[in-house]
Amino acid sequence: VVGVNEGQVPSSATSDLFLPDRLRHRLGILDNTRRIARDAYAVSALTATHDHLLLVGGRQSDNGDPMRPSRLLLAAEDGKQPARVLRLLDEPPDTRAARLPGAFASEPTDSKFRVPAPTTSGLSRVGVTAFGDYLECPYRFYLKHVLKLKSVDDQSAELTALSFGNLAHDALDDFGKSHLAGSTDLKEICEFLKTAAWRWAGRRHGPHRPEAVDVQVTQLNDRLEAFAAWH
Repeated sequence: VVGVNEGQVPSSATSDLFLPDRLRHRLGILDNTRRIARDAYAVSALTATHDHLLLVGGRQSDNGDPMRPSRLLLAAEDGKQPARVLRLLDEPPDTRAARLPGAFASEPTDSKFRVPAPTTSGLSRVGVTAFGDYLECPYRFYLKHVLKLKSVDDQSAELTALSFGNLAHDALDDFGKSHLAGSTDLKEICEFLKTAAWRWAGRRHGPHRPEAVDVQVTQLNDRLEAFAAWH
């Protein structure tokens, strides 16, 4: 079992603005005391049902900050607590790195990242914010302000409020320029607006867009239908 560190096992909630721990206790819902009892029971159950149990707690976080061992690791009889603390805080024995088989070889490999070549064009002026970027890291300043490189997030699956509004604007703009602008035929107007919305979704986000985008376009069509009824 890994991650046996204070704050994780047992977990705790100390920053809930609307349901602080004392109010949770009075309401009879899950609070820190219950969390400790729950996790202590889980560790006891694992200990009782396994001949060998290994509990692993990290010493440092990814940022290098020290991490405390879980209080459950210190739950021992009075005479055994000092030895338990010394064991947890003792330096690990020197061990040789295990050889990793095949594709998992630990030897360093050449990076496939291509370092941008220097450019001869410079900057005629630098804003205050850009100057702060230079003081923080000249190389990142060069990438951002000279080469104009930007981070790309390919994880966003939904339309932002701006993108959603742009689709609506494009569909309505097409309608305003069409021969149906003065029409009172609700069915024709609805079909035109929905077709325009899907067409612009394809233009802006491609034929293989995320399903979440299609759901949002469907929601947009409901709004366009309401507009057609109002029009």
